[in-house]
Amino acid sequence: MIFKKVENKKLPMPKGCYSQAVQMGNLIFTSDQLPVDPISGKFVYDGIEKQVIKVLENIKAILEDNGSSLNHVIKATIFISNIKHWDAVNKVYSDYFKIHYRQLVQL
Repeated sequence: MIFKKVENKKLPMPKGCYSQAVQMGNLIFTSDQLPVDPISGKFVYDGIEKQVIKVLENIKAILEDNGSSLNHVIKATIFISNIKHWDAVNKVYSDYFKIHYRQLVQL
């Protein structure tokens, strides 16, 4: 299979030597995202909830700009710098990911 670089031109381009995402067949693999505002290009520092929202909005934009959506995400990894933020991160995360695949699995 051939890998294709995919991106959303409205979001800041990565500063490092990686792309926003790559596509292989019907799968899109997004790179890690930081809470960067696409308009100002600056980090969001207004609290953990707003940071998580910005990260998920950026991922959502990449996916939707390339014909997918958060409803098709099958794996996500979140790095939390302080476990005290777990409840806040989980609350925002659950607002964005309405489909819980573990509930769909029948044994």
